[in-house]
Amino acid sequence: MGVIYSVDKLLGGAVVEMFSEAMIAVAENVLDPNTSPKAKRKIVLELTIEPDEERDIANMSAVVKKTLAPRMAAA
Repeated sequence: MGVIYSVDKLLGGAVVEMFSEAMIAVAENVLDPNTSPKAKRKIVLELTIEPDEERDIANMSAVVKKTLAPRMAAA
């Protein structure tokens, strides 16, 4: 059975790449002095798995969403 149990193998490594890009954006946002240091940032990884009728194949899609702190107004 060709079941993949490792996140780094999902969608040919695309899931890890998408998450890494989001993590870099969050880290840059945290370090940006023009954002609030107290604002919460968020990364959401959503995997959708749709098996076929025989349950031997499943289509998968992945979406990574990030919420960053907004930039403060310039004065």
